[in-house]
Amino acid sequence: MKKRKTKKNKQRGNNKIVDEPIELKNAPHTFVIHRGLSCPFMLTLSRDFRKMMEPFTATHLQERKSNKIKDFVSLCGIFHVSHMCLFTRSEKSISMKVSRLPQGPTLSFKVHSFILAKDVLSSLKKQYVEEGLFKQAPLVILNSFSGEGNHMKLMANTFQNMFPPLNLTTLKLGNIRRCVLFSFNPATNLIDMRHYAITLVPVGVNKGIKKIVQRKIPDMSKMEDISDLVMKSQALSDSEFDDEETHVEVSQALKRGNVEAGQSAIRLHELGPRITFELRKIETDLLNGEVLYHKDVVKSVDEILKTKKKRADKRVQKEHRKKIQEDNKAKKNVAKEEHKLKTSGNKQFLMTENDKKLIKDAEDAIDDTPEDDAEYYKDEIGADPEQELFENAVKSTRKRPHIPGFSSKKFNAKKPRLDQHKDKKHDGRKGGQSEVAPNYKQYKQSEMGNRDDEYDYLFKVVLIGDSGVGKSNLLSRFTRNEFNLESKSTIGVEFATRSIVVDNKTIKAQIWDTAGQERYRAITSAYYRGAVGALLVYDIAKHLTYENVERWLRELRDHADQNIVIMLVGNKSDLRHLRAVPTDEAKSFAERNGLSFIETSALDSTNVETAFQNILTEIYRIVSQKQIRDPPEGDVIRPSNVEPIDVKPTVTSEVRKQCCQ
Repeated sequence: MKKRKTKKNKQRGNNKIVDEPIELKNAPHTFVIHRGLSCPFMLTLSRDFRKMMEPFTATHLQERKSNKIKDFVSLCGIFHVSHMCLFTRSEKSISMKVSRLPQGPTLSFKVHSFILAKDVLSSLKKQYVEEGLFKQAPLVILNSFSGEGNHMKLMANTFQNMFPPLNLTTLKLGNIRRCVLFSFNPATNLIDMRHYAITLVPVGVNKGIKKIVQRKIPDMSKMEDISDLVMKSQALSDSEFDDEETHVEVSQALKRGNVEAGQSAIRLHELGPRITFELRKIETDLLNGEVLYHKDVVKSVDEILKTKKKRADKRVQKEHRKKIQEDNKAKKNVAKEEHKLKTSGNKQFLMTENDKKLIKDAEDAIDDTPEDDAEYYKDEIGADPEQELFENAVKSTRKRPHIPGFSSKKFNAKKPRLDQHKDKKHDGRKGGQSEVAPNYKQYKQSEMGNRDDEYDYLFKVVLIGDSGVGKSNLLSRFTRNEFNLESKSTIGVEFATRSIVVDNKTIKAQIWDTAGQERYRAITSAYYRGAVGALLVYDIAKHLTYENVERWLRELRDHADQNIVIMLVGNKSDLRHLRAVPTDEAKSFAERNGLSFIETSALDSTNVETAFQNILTEIYRIVSQKQIRDPPEGDVIRPSNVEPIDVKPTVTSEVRKQCCQ
């Protein structure tokens, strides 16, 4: 039986990373990419241009639509890339940009015409194909680039620096197999680019000897002896009929009959592609810099200085935004670390100020008073319940919410009641009058104890408007002086607090940020109740958000108190060049609907502080005027423009008593 063949495990050696030679590192490398509208010809043209730039280019470079220019620039240092050719197709024209990486300059050309390599080869009678033609870099030839102007010198230097230099002392003529020709026409300012393969044919050799030298099989069917091939074949080769200007003396011994100090004829075989283009603009930076030369636009000195100043301002603004982003990122990282520390089970950590405020707000909203069902029955029905009805009832208290990482024993100070909004003296069941009042709360210093955050008034303000108008950034800018460029849509409702001082009174604003999406409309409408102020926000750069303001206003007045203070806010005022909502139009709308109006920018903090200060001050004025005119009873403060409502009992106490029987 034959032995079964088994695979032998080959011992793999250590794959050592071999460093590239200095000649390859210093040689110019090129990235050739395309952008703009999708077109199969642009893809083929970029591939033909890569083929021409071989071997110092990325032939199989994979491009995606999601790739940005900075993605390719970030790789230029790793792969020693020195230039980038960018083909762009728009609706009107095709352009080619040649950039020196990584910091420019950038030359922009307009492509007037081009012919692909496959079309060039198909038009030739004899197509030249040879192995190893693209293993060496081509020879670059510049024609008529000696014109006046610095742009001509820069253009010539750019074309030369795209290809590796030649060292005449060590150059081998056999390695020059291709050439790229750039020909400038001074009359039309057009540049013609051609790509050729170079061959040398010996001169003075008949056709028979030429075939033997070029390793071709001659036709000897009509010959009696092999000597006839050498002696009788008097026809000269095709190179004899060429122009004498194409004959050169070869200084090195080459293959195929080209001997040293012999005469040879130069032949060119076009490979393609053909491109005709024109220089339009030169910029200092990478695709977006100061314009050094423009074919059609000529600016004065004042205009140039004004443009430089504008660019400097943009640069400063960009650096400022970058700094803000870095600060916000650092704050997020700190918040993540604190969250990890809290949720990891380790309770040995320090409380932050934000944690203290959240705990205080949570405990302020809790009532520790035991609930008595019999007392509640008496208040609602107006008569004493039967003894057996609540005989076994046990008084219960509301439980405190569990806060992870904190012990409720640390916060056992007595808290004031926040829900005492019923006035027994104005009870409708006794023939009196009851008032509907907003959720205004006034606290006394004696009830506050020794708290760190003492305040006199607590006002609830809501932020409403379409999704993406900047409500969350307005809230973060006012409460924490932060701005996030990557802010996501609010889910449900969020809130934050901040205290201000008006007339030596501390006002704590509890600001609720509501979601603007349609799917959260049913949730957010419940949070309108109890609000004493509202900021109706729209985006000045999106007219649709302004059109929806009327719907938001109608919904607010349906669910909120009728005495609520409303301010119309036009956000993102920094986008002046994209303004879609005129200021006068928004002002007139606010006047018609009895609203106050202001334009803000959460990005540069323009009028954000003023907007919140104005609405909180207006709410405080209404409350303080009511206090002077009609002093409050207890802790509830009611506005002066509230109309009394007569409340009549729907069922008498006798009927209820019979029902209970």
